Amino acid sequence: MQEDSWFLPARIHSIARCRVMQKLYAGQGRHTRVIHNCELTTITGLSVSVRKIISYISAYRASGEFALSREGSRREVFPAAGVGILARLVSLISGGIDSPVATYLMIRRGVEIVAVHMDNRPFTDDKNLNKALQLVRHLQEVTKSPIKTYVVPHGPNHVVFARNCEHHLHCLFCRRMMYRVAERIAEREGAVGILTGESMGQVASQTVQNINVVNQVAKLPIIRPLIALDKQEIIEIARRIGTYEISILPGLCCTIVPKQPSTAAKLPDVLAGEGKIDIESLVEKSLEGMYVLAPEAL
Repeated sequence: MQEDSWFLPARIHSIARCRVMQKLYAGQGRHTRVIHNCELTTITGLSVSVRKIISYISAYRASGEFALSREGSRREVFPAAGVGILARLVSLISGGIDSPVATYLMIRRGVEIVAVHMDNRPFTDDKNLNKALQLVRHLQEVTKSPIKTYVVPHGPNHVVFARNCEHHLHCLFCRRMMYRVAERIAEREGAVGILTGESMGQVASQTVQNINVVNQVAKLPIIRPLIALDKQEIIEIARRIGTYEISILPGLCCTIVPKQPSTAAKLPDVLAGEGKIDIESLVEKSLEGMYVLAPEAL
């Protein structure tokens, strides 16, 4: 019988009490271990092979590794409710490919997610909103993690930026506003950071210079798990977790994006533009117009 071998990372922490009914063959399959009703706290550098699946492993840990299915294939597992939660983050979820992948990766690491979708209508369409909600619903299903979701009107902010500010800096004004709103929601939810799907150099707002300008507005840490991945690597993960097919559904991309956006913005220029408008009023109006969807409502 063909064996499936997996390497368990050194230092697996906080594995909850689990019942394991497996025959695990260590090394070359010469030694048999059957483990029942055990408390696992640390496993160091163990390479195991599975020859015969009796049942299945049900092990949840804070950083989310894998178990073996009844068929003996690899599957991801995630922290059980209330077990090993490392932190709560506000995740900015669009209808695109990147942000659902970033969210999935952080849930796998034991992070509780509060999703925020910045609704760009009328500069996008209803399909984009529906995709974002469908992506959150899919992430809930695949990770077995409830995700509370905020939908925030962002279209009116775009109108103000377009009328009063330098157009080539529009994407910087947009993202800084998103972070301001996300931080206010984080305060409500007790979240300790903001999660994004940004990847270095993928679009104009994601250059080193522009990321630095955007970061200046945030008091909370910005978590970017995809920052060093290229698009193809992100797509591969999206395909594997089932979000890619949803992300590529038809939908209107934001139509107010400048044709020649700044790729190396300077903070004084952005601050000068924001000085022409009442930023705090825009934040308050965004919060007043948002609505919340409970996990079961998705």
